[in-house]
Amino acid sequence: MFENLRLSFRGILSHKMRSALTMLGIVIGIAAIIAIVSLINGVSEQMKSEYIGTTSTIDLKPYAAQSTMDFWSMEYSVSDYGTVEGVNVISDDALKQVQRVNGIGSAARAYVNMYSSLIYQGHSINIFTYGVDADYFEASSYHVVSGRLITENDVKNSNNVVVIDNQCATVMFNNNNPIGKTVQIDSDLFTVVGVVMKPIDERKINSINDLQTQIGMQSSIFVPMSAWPNLQGYDDIQILSLKISDPDLTVAATTEAGEILDSYIDTTMVTYKSSMLEEMSNYLNQTVSMMSLLLGGIASISLIVGGIGIMNIMLVSVTERTREIGLKKALGAKRRVILGQFLTESAVLSALGGLIGVLLGIGIAKVISIFAYIPAPISVSSIVISVSFSMCIGIIFGLVPSIKASRLDPIEALRYE
Repeated sequence: MFENLRLSFRGILSHKMRSALTMLGIVIGIAAIIAIVSLINGVSEQMKSEYIGTTSTIDLKPYAAQSTMDFWSMEYSVSDYGTVEGVNVISDDALKQVQRVNGIGSAARAYVNMYSSLIYQGHSINIFTYGVDADYFEASSYHVVSGRLITENDVKNSNNVVVIDNQCATVMFNNNNPIGKTVQIDSDLFTVVGVVMKPIDERKINSINDLQTQIGMQSSIFVPMSAWPNLQGYDDIQILSLKISDPDLTVAATTEAGEILDSYIDTTMVTYKSSMLEEMSNYLNQTVSMMSLLLGGIASISLIVGGIGIMNIMLVSVTERTREIGLKKALGAKRRVILGQFLTESAVLSALGGLIGVLLGIGIAKVISIFAYIPAPISVSSIVISVSFSMCIGIIFGLVPSIKASRLDPIEALRYE
């Protein structure tokens, strides 16, 4: 083995220019793959950080694969449709377990009804109504605009008080102070005690439409959780609002929290998850996978071209060294020895090209990262796979010349001029 390696390096060094040109296809292919993988990983992390990492609040809802109605085939949130057998309210134990999950800052339960009617002085709008506890606003990143939030005392005494968001205050009260006003939610009367809003993420605002979308999404009202059964007539299914403390753990923490909640329900037909987060994560993963396949396929063509170049140069090498092969075989060298020598030389040639390509690829990725402000993490697995793949290319394309060399007739080889 060591003798084959020594002979391989001697053969490569004796024809430096030819060896360098032969390795060029492998170098370009490996460099392209390393640079592409690094930049795609960087873009992926950047996209996840921008679109998922900035999502500081996640709502976990129980989802069913399909409804009992045959014409509904897509997933839907069972929390939007009353009660479901086997799905109970979220227990204190489950809540405490979720709050201990790494990456979750706080968690709070809530009821939600999409179809509540809010009435004030004859004006009526359909609005999202939430039944919450005192911790909900912190978990959901709401802050007070005026008045106060729902307190533990409100929850304990089932007070008929309501907190509205700034969009609702604008629509229903025409910018007048709503604090202390009485509104009707469905058939019950509530006193407005506060106005809240979520902070607007300026990074996601590129136009007036983006601003209106963010503001428009904040059209909700909040009542004490204990007042919910009187308001709705029954205990609905609850959702869980999570405040993420570490953006890098958003997906992992949300998944673990969903698994905890699933362990407390008595049916396998329902699972807790964040539809928004899952769809976003799947979309990003699919986009990155498509980019990787497309660009990786293009880069792989260079490897194939490089492999053909290695096969061509090894055939030339076999022809040049015909007398040497004949002499070795005449002295008793077996076919497998000749085969191993040329296969080793082919593998060394492609491996050297792979190593040079790795260094070049890392350099290209770093340069692009600096000028394009894109992170370019270097994947150790991609380096190992790339070098191994380049060696396989060398062995596969070196197989034909090696077999040709091992099958030479020693007498005819010695006669070769």
